[in-house]
Amino acid sequence: EDALKEEARNKAIEEAKNKAKNLADKLDMRLVKIINFSESGSFPVPYYMASAKEASGMGGGAPDIQTGENKISVTVSLTYQIK
Repeated sequence: EDALKEEARNKAIEEAKNKAKNLADKLDMRLVKIINFSESGSFPVPYYMASAKEASGMGGGAPDIQTGENKISVTVSLTYQIK
């Protein structure tokens, strides 16, 4: 899971850099350096046992595991010094 978060972060950073470069080119500006970085994301919630009976090892049946996909998303914000 950490590898997937890292991959999502790297992709978000590359996309942000490309957007900044394209915008700077259209405005005839030059990106000097990144002066601020922030990140937020949405990561899968861990699965916890549903009852104290299951947690104590007294059975309680098989865990209810949902099928489907987990979505990991990362949003980054880059602030550049421009010229």
